[in-house]
Amino acid sequence: MKEREPKMPRYIGPFAKECTEFLTTKHALGYKYKSESRQLVTLDKISFDYENNGSMPKELILEYIKLKNNESPKSRNNRISLMREFAIFLNSLNISAYIPELPKLSTSFVPYIFTDKEIQAFFESVDNIKPQKWPELAHLVYPALFRMLYGCGLRISEALRLKIKDVDLHRGILTVKGAKFGKDRLVVMSESLTKTCADYAEKAHTFSTDDSRFFPSYDGGEYSITSVYCRFRTLLHKS
Repeated sequence: MKEREPKMPRYIGPFAKECTEFLTTKHALGYKYKSESRQLVTLDKISFDYENNGSMPKELILEYIKLKNNESPKSRNNRISLMREFAIFLNSLNISAYIPELPKLSTSFVPYIFTDKEIQAFFESVDNIKPQKWPELAHLVYPALFRMLYGCGLRISEALRLKIKDVDLHRGILTVKGAKFGKDRLVVMSESLTKTCADYAEKAHTFSTDDSRFFPSYDGGEYSITSVYCRFRTLLHKS
């Protein structure tokens, strides 16, 4: 089954044409640029506030890349990196644009390692999600999804893109498609995780097809990463 083309946002600002061309070029090179396409919507909106004389004003670029309230330096760096790529693209079209420098990030970040007790408390909270009318499958999806993330070390985007045909519940093997650098890979699940996924599938996929999402959202589509992250933070706080 052929993958759908990435959905392109509708840009309406003075650089709308260039935004679309930039994303089309990146997609043609194999980059997904999903979050980047949404970030450019912000640039598109604020561009109305600046005069356009056939070039992109430096003031506009500095406004776009300035540090926001409660924003991490890494998130800001992602925006600066995108702006650098876009500015380089504009200059290749003979549209003058300031290319911002990418600041060096501090390496002082220390990851938090959960104890066995904390992991157990977290999954107790996950397993106690109450059934709701909307989203109706959340109480089934999250216990299986978080255990798969924990047990297999998948990126959240990889887990959410899994289809039923990608999850071999007989051999306990996941087929992760379009992973890093666009490559596919196989991931082996433990026996306990395979059983968890099999029990989940029996309840959640009575009428599903092979091309259905293994972890479907309320409309059968794909959960957003933001929704899963917010749920994770809520459960973590509850734990």
